[in-house]
Amino acid sequence: MKKNYLLVLLLIGIVASFIVDMQATSIACEGVLTKVDMHREVLDSSLIKRVPERDPLELSCYVIDDINTIFLSANKTVLAEIEIENFTTGDYASYYDQISTASLSLPVYGSGRYLILVTLSNGVNYFGEFEL
Repeated sequence: MKKNYLLVLLLIGIVASFIVDMQATSIACEGVLTKVDMHREVLDSSLIKRVPERDPLELSCYVIDDINTIFLSANKTVLAEIEIENFTTGDYASYYDQISTASLSLPVYGSGRYLILVTLSNGVNYFGEFEL
């Protein structure tokens, strides 16, 4: 009986420490969430469609300052090249990945003014600017 009592106390201690750790992690991850406005790039007015797209792409981009991470998501799955440039330091990163309803997370390094360029597989570009 005494062994069962110690085992129950040990399990309660493990669960309690897990809960405290999860709360500390959630508090530590509560950084500043910044929405990045993404704009569709139109190079030539002749490329503008007269009829609206049936299911237009909605691209969302957010930055969390504390963990220096960009989160990209879309209302449908698309293949894209994502380029991130820091205007302040000149750093540049390029990724080729799939953007979908599940957020794609990409790291950014250092503070400064950034440009993010998303080029879809069909050649359409979206861009946004943000500052860390």
